[in-house]
Amino acid sequence: MNTEKRKKALTGAVLAILFLFLLFSEGTARAAGNALTLAASRALPSLMPFMVLSALLLRLERAGGMRGNVGSALALGILCGVPIGATMLSDRTAKEKERYLPLASLISPSFCLSFLCGGYQNPLVGFFIFLSSLLAAIVSHIVFHRKQAVRPTAAGREKGDPLSLPALLTSSVGSAVSSAGSVTVCIVFFSCLSAAVSRLLGALGTPALLSLLLAGLFEVSSGCAAALSLPAEISAALSAFFVGFGGLSAAFQALSAAGGARLFPYLLEKLLTAALSLAFFLLFSLLL
Repeated sequence: MNTEKRKKALTGAVLAILFLFLLFSEGTARAAGNALTLAASRALPSLMPFMVLSALLLRLERAGGMRGNVGSALALGILCGVPIGATMLSDRTAKEKERYLPLASLISPSFCLSFLCGGYQNPLVGFFIFLSSLLAAIVSHIVFHRKQAVRPTAAGREKGDPLSLPALLTSSVGSAVSSAGSVTVCIVFFSCLSAAVSRLLGALGTPALLSLLLAGLFEVSSGCAAALSLPAEISAALSAFFVGFGGLSAAFQALSAAGGARLFPYLLEKLLTAALSLAFFLLFSLLL
């Protein structure tokens, strides 16, 4: 698709979403309020300290004349979740971002062990969902990039900025605040879009399960919360699928934090991760 056609397609999509928001304005406003509550009570408190630390690590490496370390990005992405790992990849090349971003953009274990464990009243459910998503992400990474035997490029040392801890910490806090704003906007926007699309599908008489699936594909926490209305076995399996995919909200957070990576290769790898996460969880569920 050439640039002009892509621009027209994006313009049409934006206008269609605007129409949906106006058509279902009451439900959209309610979804926005719920999303803001979710962001303020769960997402930001769990992410904000790690946002500051990841930004500080990145600035320390820049001060030493080095680029963001891939190992640090993967570790932070696995332990702290999206978009922390993606932030550490922002100084890497476009090919490296495309290769490592899906693996560095997992849903955090804190979400699985708090939100999901609370919903199912069994800590093992949240643990197995996170473990399933982690194993699935590793397998998907191998499947998609097994022929790319390219090691992360060694960053040549350049003259770094003067090392001033107060200045580095202050700029890191500012960067974290900016990232927190992006995270909040993504959560609110995709929650509103999910609510509007669900209203439209409901008006058209489509099955409620379809709306639930779309909710999880748009925004993982909304989908997992909606899945709690189903029987526990089905709900947990759907949550494993949603956590493996991460949702469009998390995808845009990761792509925005890293910069320079393409959307569709990222989503394709995440779809395989979601399917494998479901498969792994079904195996682990035999132990519950």
